Amino acid sequence: DPPSIGAFEGGQSSGIPFDLPINQIQIFPNPARSHINYSGLTAREIQLTDFTGRVIRTYGNGVHLIPLDGLPQGGYLLRFVYETGLQTEILFIQ
Repeated sequence: DPPSIGAFEGGQSSGIPFDLPINQIQIFPNPARSHINYSGLTAREIQLTDFTGRVIRTYGNGVHLIPLDGLPQGGYLLRFVYETGLQTEILFIQ
């Protein structure tokens, strides 16, 4: 089955299987205005995209506070990229 929003698309790293449970990542506040925080595993990279998949912003390793200044209101996707796969969450900006 194809992964759904909030699911983890995983693989293997160094021959050790890695499964991240759905909703391991929590973003807050959501909806947001000026910034969001996330809790969970630290992502290698975070991509903020529109619903067509166009990358709007990219944040580096170790970032847990994500500024949203200058972004118009609406819906976005946050892709949390790990060595073993990625997890996607929906974000709304007010």
